[in-house]
Amino acid sequence: MGDGFDLILTDHNMPDMDGPELAQAIRQRGDETPMILLSSKPGFARNDPAKGLFRMILQKPQPRNELFKALGQVQEDTPKPVAPTPPSAPITGQLRILAADDNRTNRMVLGKMLKTLDIDLHFAEDGEQAVALYSKLQPDLIFMDISMPKVDGREATQRIRALEKNGDRHTPIIALTAHALKGDEDEIRKAGLDDYLSKPLRMAAIFEAIEKHGGRLPVVVQDQAASG
Repeated sequence: MGDGFDLILTDHNMPDMDGPELAQAIRQRGDETPMILLSSKPGFARNDPAKGLFRMILQKPQPRNELFKALGQVQEDTPKPVAPTPPSAPITGQLRILAADDNRTNRMVLGKMLKTLDIDLHFAEDGEQAVALYSKLQPDLIFMDISMPKVDGREATQRIRALEKNGDRHTPIIALTAHALKGDEDEIRKAGLDDYLSKPLRMAAIFEAIEKHGGRLPVVVQDQAASG
């Protein structure tokens, strides 16, 4: 795998790593390339926990005209990248982001997702460290995992809000949770969090949150960097 692929077609049953396992490994890398699963038993495939990672699950063998139709449908459904709208006035300085998550793999995946952004990114390994780094760094935006040892995301957020009480600063804090259920949004907002994202994280959702709460999406344009 590398950059530049528009679509992934994978067989279902393969040795060592099957199609659903491949899809999970690709998503864990932070890769959002659309995927289609080809299966001789599509009914069985639709019961796999990883079924939601695929845009389509197709019967194998698949007639050529039906396969072409499916490819066209995926192309139509795939959002086209939208260039960020330039600000009305130039903004100087990097956007400083703090991300708190006790899971090393999650931190690595998030870092990979954000590698194309011109940001100053820092990580905390638990809620207690997140509060300490908040005081030290004064970040513009915080991604806060909810389930962490010692001090969880809700308590860490409440401590940060207490530190902000004496000033006019309000740092946007976005909850990261693997257990987003109906009614959770109210509980999250009561804890002082501004928004939440469900795990597994999607790159598009993270970028949208940064643009919404950070005020801009500082994308690194590789071509311009190379020409400069």
